[in-house]
Amino acid sequence: MRGFLDSLTYGGYFEGWAFDPSRPLHALSVAVMADDQCVAQGRAHLFRRDLMEAQCGTGWCALRLRHDTAVELPTSPVFALVECDSGRVLHESRHLAAIADPEREDTTIEKFCASDPTLITDIGQLRGCEGEFTKYIHTHGVDYFLRTAHIYVLGRPADDDGLVQYGHLLRLSKISPLGVIETLASSEEFSRTRRELVCPNAREFPFK
Repeated sequence: MRGFLDSLTYGGYFEGWAFDPSRPLHALSVAVMADDQCVAQGRAHLFRRDLMEAQCGTGWCALRLRHDTAVELPTSPVFALVECDSGRVLHESRHLAAIADPEREDTTIEKFCASDPTLITDIGQLRGCEGEFTKYIHTHGVDYFLRTAHIYVLGRPADDDGLVQYGHLLRLSKISPLGVIETLASSEEFSRTRRELVCPNAREFPFK
């Protein structure tokens, strides 16, 4: 397992990332300890594009944990990022960078939905999952992947023409597994349905 504490914002949020390379679709439960006191706890399940581009898991492994104001921070604490299930220390730091919180505009229902960490806001956020899609095909086969992709993106079973067409392209490596999902998501059918797609570390994500 790997992890890092980046900063403590002026608003009282610990920011960083954590993931398990052996289970990249699993969101780790983590805690921030300050001299053996638990000062924040939660899940590393948020998306960060820089993490995806750096191939840190799938990119869905960022954390933003609110400091428990009931616990007073020591004067010169040693902060430790700990994976809760194993108790393993992923990172320690004596000097966390202090940064300002991003300015937040007035909340609307649309913005609230867009900020939901269980949903993807654009299909490009799945690019870090390309390796997982390939593993899924190796385990279940091309046709099973295509059926799963159609249900995930379009909410319906794959038709015979789709199985033949995409199956042929996949087997010839003329399209990637992610390319299939991107093509389905760019279809007029998808735009009509306005479906919301769950993120890779959600329990409902089907490619596991």
